[in-house]
Amino acid sequence: MKKSIVVVSIIASFILGAFVGGYVSTTFSSMFALHSVYTRAAASANITLTALDRLRNNKVKDAVELLETSLDGDIITFHGYGQLSASKKDKNIIRIIQRAKDYRSKYPRTTEHQDIDNAVKEVFSAVKN
Repeated sequence: MKKSIVVVSIIASFILGAFVGGYVSTTFSSMFALHSVYTRAAASANITLTALDRLRNNKVKDAVELLETSLDGDIITFHGYGQLSASKKDKNIIRIIQRAKDYRSKYPRTTEHQDIDNAVKEVFSAVKN
């Protein structure tokens, strides 16, 4: 009898531990995901606010440079996206990358950082005209 109580207690503890562990894991991963979203939104808002401030103070060249640098960062985020299979690619993302590629064809840009320029070109090479 004692042996079966011990076995049932161990199984119950295992099941309870699995549920608690799953709950804690899910909660923390959700918090991390939200923090990432909030951090990205804050960075984006900061860039937008700075660009707007520069535009309103007639510092158009500075605002354009800030936005171009921000666009470089956004484009580089898609590094490796071209290697995904066609079924895993989001058509809206491809459309935006193509739009950025068209924009950069119209307004060419190089930076003082060859690695950034190369990464941008690599992302653009993943989309067809």
